[in-house]
Parts: sequence; C-alpha cells; structure tokens
Amino acid sequence: MGEIYRALLDERIVLFEGACGTGKTLSSLVPSLHVAKNRDKTVLIATNVHQQMLQFIDEAKEIKKAANIHAIVLKGKLHMCPLEKDYEECNLLRENTYRLIELEQLQADVETIKSLRKRSCEYLANILQGDITEFYNWLLSDVRTPEEVHEYAILDEMCGYELLKRSMRDIDLVICNYHHLLNPDILAKFLSWLGCELSDIIAIFDEAHNIEFAARSHASLKLTEQFIERAMNEVSGVDVDGKEIYAFLNILRGTLRETYESRFGFGERERIGTEWHDLRIRDPAGTEDLLSERILQHIPDVNTLVERAYLIGKELDSIYRNQYKEGLSDTLKTSYLLAVSSFLRDYLKLASDPGYYPLINVRREDNEITGRIELSVCIPKNFTQPLFESLYSAILISATLRPFETIKRALGINRNTTEISYATPFPRENRHTIAVATPPLFLKNRDDPEIVQLIRGVLEGIIDQSDGNILIFFPNYGEAKRYHGILDTNISIFLDEVGISPEDIKKEFFEIGESGKKAVLLTYLWGTLTEGVDYRGDRARTVVVVGVGYPALGDRVRAIQYAYDREFGPGRGWEYAIEIPTIRKVRHAMGRVVRSPEDYGVRVLLDARYTSESPEIMGRYSVFGSIPTEERAEIVDVEAEKVKYSLMNFFNDIKKSRSQLNSIR
Repeated sequence: MGEIYRALLDERIVLFEGACGTGKTLSSLVPSLHVAKNRDKTVLIATNVHQQMLQFIDEAKEIKKAANIHAIVLKGKLHMCPLEKDYEECNLLRENTYRLIELEQLQADVETIKSLRKRSCEYLANILQGDITEFYNWLLSDVRTPEEVHEYAILDEMCGYELLKRSMRDIDLVICNYHHLLNPDILAKFLSWLGCELSDIIAIFDEAHNIEFAARSHASLKLTEQFIERAMNEVSGVDVDGKEIYAFLNILRGTLRETYESRFGFGERERIGTEWHDLRIRDPAGTEDLLSERILQHIPDVNTLVERAYLIGKELDSIYRNQYKEGLSDTLKTSYLLAVSSFLRDYLKLASDPGYYPLINVRREDNEITGRIELSVCIPKNFTQPLFESLYSAILISATLRPFETIKRALGINRNTTEISYATPFPRENRHTIAVATPPLFLKNRDDPEIVQLIRGVLEGIIDQSDGNILIFFPNYGEAKRYHGILDTNISIFLDEVGISPEDIKKEFFEIGESGKKAVLLTYLWGTLTEGVDYRGDRARTVVVVGVGYPALGDRVRAIQYAYDREFGPGRGWEYAIEIPTIRKVRHAMGRVVRSPEDYGVRVLLDARYTSESPEIMGRYSVFGSIPTEERAEIVDVEAEKVKYSLMNFFNDIKKSRSQLNSIR
C-alpha cells in the first residue's frame, strides 16, 4: 500500500499486477481513499465484470466499518428508471417536470398544467417537491446496491436514479462500470453530477487488461441497411431538399447492396445465418476501401449531400423533441437521417485511416440478406490517451497486466508510472503446473487422427486422475465440440455452447464438485467462462489449456496487427494484437484453480510450445518466453504418456500431507 500511496501523492499512474489472493482491490482502494480525502478528490472504481462489482461492494462495506466512507454504486439508467425510459426520453420528461413545477408555483392556467402533467415524471416531481434528507441519510449509512436504492425509492414513489444523481456531490467512492469512464457522453454527465473535473478523479480500473478491448468497442461505429431505409421514409415527407436527399439515400442503399453482393464467394450467400458475418471491403494492410470508392463513383458530391442531410436531420430531431415535450407525440422519435449522416461524416473521413478498419457485415432476417456498414477502431489509444492524461491519477489492476510497457503504449499512457507485480502468496506445494510435450496444435495439425487420439488419451488420463472437477479450455468452440463428442468417461461432461445458459452450466458443474464428486466442463479460451467466474475450492481442481489458443486470424485481427505495425514498428503488431492478449488469456485460465491458501490444484498446458525446451526446439513458435519469469519457474515438462501419473502423484501427496496434518491436530 505504501508504494501505491506514494505514487498517488506524486500523481503517477499505477500499473498493478497481482495474482489471486494478493489483495489488489483493498491495496488500491485504501491509499486512494486516503489521498482523495486529503486532496479533495473522488475515487472511482470501475469494472466490466458483474461478479467483481459485487466484490467491490463487499469490500467497500468493510472499509466503511473502519473509516465511515460515503460510497455509492451506479448502474445503467434503464435498470433503475421506474418508467423504463431511455436517457433522451427521461431528459425531456425532466424538462417538462421542471416547467410543470414552475407553472404550478405561478398558478398558471389549469388546463395547461393538466396537459403538462401528463408529459412529466411524477417520480421526479416527488423528489423536487419533497425532502430527500431521509433518503440521503439512509443511502450513506451503508454501501447500498442499485437494487436496494430502486426498491427504497419506489416505496416513496421516487426515482432511485435521480436520487443517486442528487447525492453525489460529497461522495468519497463511486463503484461503476467501464462505460462511465470510456463513453465520452456518459462521462461528461457523470462529472457534472459529481461537480468536478477529471483532474479531481482517482480512477481504479479492475481487470485492466480489458480496457483496450472495451475502448475499441465503445469507439467503433455501425450503420445498418434498415437505418438507411428508415431515413428514406423520414425524408420522403420533407419539402425542402427532400427529393434530392431521398435520391442520395437510395443510391447509398443500392451501393451498399451492390457491394456486399459482389463480395460473396462461391456458396457463401447460401451459408449466411442470423449472426452478423464479416465481408472484406479493404485489405487489412491497405487504406482504400471498396465501399467509399463506389459511393464516390455513384455520388461525386457526396460530402456536400452528407452535410445537407446532417443539417436537415438536426432540424428534424429538434422538431421531434419539441413534439414529445409538448405532448403532440406519445413517443420520442429520433431522426434516422441525423444518425445516417453523422455516421457518413465519420466514415468518409476515417475509412482510409490505418487506425480504423471498415467492413460490411451481413446476416439473414426473414430469409432475406441485410447489410451493415461498420467502422472498427484498431488503435484505441486515440480515445484512452486523453483520459489518462486528464485524470489526477489512475490505478490499473489485473492478474495478467504484464508486460507493462505494452499496455502503456497501447493505451497511450505517457505519464510517469509506478509498476508493481506480486506473485501468488499461496503455498507452492498446493499447486502443480505442467507443460505437456504433445505436438504443437497448429491449425493444420488439429485434424490429424493421430494427434486427436493422443490429445484424447491425455485428457482422459487427466479426467481419471483429477481429485475433483476438471475445467478444459480449447482454442475455439469447434475444438471443444469435437472432444465433447469423443471423450470416453463415466462422469458428466458439460459443453459451453450457444443456446445453453452458461449460468445453468456453471451451477450444475459447481454443485457436482462441491458435493464431493467430479465433472468436466469444456469451454474455449475466448469465451465467457475465463474471467469473472469464481472456481474456488471444489468447484475446480484441475484446469487444462489445450493448444495456445490464438484468436481466429481474420481481417479484423489482421487490421489491428497491421495498425500496430505502423504505430509501433514492424513485428510489434503480432506481439500487441495477438501474442500478448492470448498469453493473458492463458494465464487467466491457469488462475482459475488455487484461489485461497488452503486450496490446491493442477494446471496443465497441453502443447509443446509451453515447454521449457521449446525455445531451442521451436524457435519463434515457442511461447514459453512470453510467460512471466516466476510463473515459468513453476512449469514442469512432462511427456504425454506420463501426465496421468504426474496428477496421481500430486493429488496423493496432497492427501498424505493433509492426513498427517489432521493427525497432528
């Protein structure tokens, strides 16, 4: 804590990697709250994992018992609005509510007040006209969940979300989601509620290795074919410039269709399902895209028309807002023309920028193919760098944050940093980590019958000798499904697959393990069961990572790779976009077992590329050197036919040592 405390006093950014059990959250929260109190700052702790938010609430409750901090927990507006309205609708209802109260105080015309009341929010009115002191005292007497706030507010016919907004000025700690910091619009509103600037914020990012992906997701733009069609319907009723804009949109829609129809390979159209499918319109290493070229061919003055459409769209949007506000419309309409023209403004400017990658996505709806234009962000530091430059300080915490230099460059952290890494504090004898010298599972090898049978045999040996639940991570769903069909065992085997609730699978898997029996769960490295799931104790005794599990090297990933090559130098793209994120996933998977000082388990890396001898034998294909030094030191190389004996010996030793300990007691 002392190192973090000194870093915060110096306004440094802290990069903190710590294995499970190192107390990352408390070690970050306590000094942050202390510095914030002395320097009149506010602490924000953000996560993108629901389970972690629950943990933060528990830890904030413990801190409150000792230090009596004032903390609140934020959730999305839709989860808390009594009327289930989105932000824009609520904003207009809010304006009407303020106007209603003003007119009532002026004793205005009864009919006017009656009409306005129908278009206002009674839950907000009750807040504005009532006394929220009792709520405020209740809120700050503990660390309340959004669900508790909502339930409390509803009993008094008030809006919990509005109550929280009005209670944030003197708050020490806010527990929130990534989007409160990474979405510029939400962040601006958030800061206004707090009554402060970014320079007044100490931000703690949990699972910080995910910031890059989350920022990329927030910043990427999409425009569907349906939106273009709705904009055409909208503008057909506009007198001024309506026909010209309609013709422009019609050509745009036709160009989109013409482009995606031309990109289908043989038989590809017939295979399109209900999920979005990417079609290439720009070489991942290039800068010229097919859609922009065709738009310019068909509409030479496209930029002029886009600006004209944008102005008309803004005017229409203003009309819709006033109609809703005045009660002339029961629903708040938004201008599709404004959305389409806003997207095109950005697309035409950025589609050739190497930091972005344009694609067309297609899927089947009502047995018809429909398209979507996407402008995907490759380099998120353009969005994260201003954030990290403006914050008073920030702490990035994760069990898999290293290499630090990579994450600093990827996020654009140019300030002075303090870098901390702690290995697991749990007893070394309680864990056994092995790398199995099976042939490397390159894509070309995975269908080899001899290799499949070898992997199957090793997995069946692991399942047989594991002293409890077995969690197996494959490179992708296809491989998980393959082995689900051929593994021969007399215990339950669960497959993490689309269409089946992962919550239901986890629940049954955990119940079997905690009952003293065992089961197998087959999942994949890039799925949802790698992070934010607590596999403590009997929930998982053995974890297996089959292969290295690089992401599918499609155009999106290649575009990110080439963008990083341009940004950081040749060869860096593979490292930043592919290898390091994959090794982080592998390390995260390995960390699913041994979650407490008493816990024990085995981690199996099933691929020769993980072995200590692989750098000499396999050269650049080896990933052994990408694993941090202290974790490499624990890896024991084991031949495939000896894996089951390695597990048998470890679990027998555990049983003996615990039996001896119990006899002494």
